[in-house]
Formats: sequence, C-alpha cells, structure tokens
Amino acid sequence: MTLYEIIQRDFKSALKNKNSKIVSVLRLLFAAVKNKELEKRYHSGKNKKPQQLNESILLNDSEVLEVLIREAKKRKESIDVFGRGGRRDLELNEKEELDILEKYLPKQLSEPEINAEIDKILSASRRIDVRGARDFGITMGIIMAQLKGVADGKLVGDILKKKLED
Repeated sequence: MTLYEIIQRDFKSALKNKNSKIVSVLRLLFAAVKNKELEKRYHSGKNKKPQQLNESILLNDSEVLEVLIREAKKRKESIDVFGRGGRRDLELNEKEELDILEKYLPKQLSEPEINAEIDKILSASRRIDVRGARDFGITMGIIMAQLKGVADGKLVGDILKKKLED
C-alpha cells in the first residue's frame, strides 16, 4: 500500500467518523498533491500521448513525501509566527494540524543521531573540505541528500555550523 493510499484510507475513515479536523487537514494535503501532479504534468507533458501522460503524472511515495514535508514545514513556520504574535489559538490549531501530518512522516532523527550521522558523512566523504560559506552550502547539500525526510534541515544546518566553528 502506497503512502497516498494510506492517506486516502485514513481520509475515508475520518469522513465516516465525522472527524472534521482530520478531514480538513487531509483535504489540504490532497490539494497540495494535486498541485504537484499538475506541475509534473506540465513539465512532462511535452511529446507524450494522453495515455502515457496519465501514467506519468501519478506521484510516487517519495514525491508524496516531499509534499508532506513541505506542508509540515509550513505548519511549523506558522506555529513560530503565531507564537511570536501572541495568537495562542491559531498556534494550537496549527500544532493540531502538524500532529496529523506527522503521522505520515518517517520518524525524525534526534539531535544526537543527526550529530552522529553528520560525523559519519563528513568522515566518509573525502571531497568535503569546508572553508567558507560556499563550502558550507555544498556540504549541506551532500548531508541533506542522505538525511532527506528524516532530519530537519534547519537543525542539520545549526549542528553543522557548530561543528565547523569548533
């Protein structure tokens, strides 16, 4: 069962149970997935027959996961903004939505686990020699390619900066 099918199953269950919060969050997620499919169709639609086009626009699990991560990131940013703005009600609403979305995300690594992974990646890769901001960006790209989906990029960046300052 694909990630999208799991989300659809949970959506149907929430509809039957009249859980309006889950239904609304998953509807927004479906809209984001549909937008990603339309974007994919637009970029891959040239020189394809209609049947090939229909098959090629369906998102695989990693693409659905990208959408899910992006939606969760939006919620985290909103929580931060609403918290600083003193809007506790909206902050709680966004936290509830984030909790629903996080059920579908892979388990996130803790800070010590990220630290260990960064050390392992830096020691395994001979081509990483960080000297400046440009090298930091390249290093982040290499690290995030391996930790994508299981580690928060902001946290990885903060840890990497600390390591480079030492």
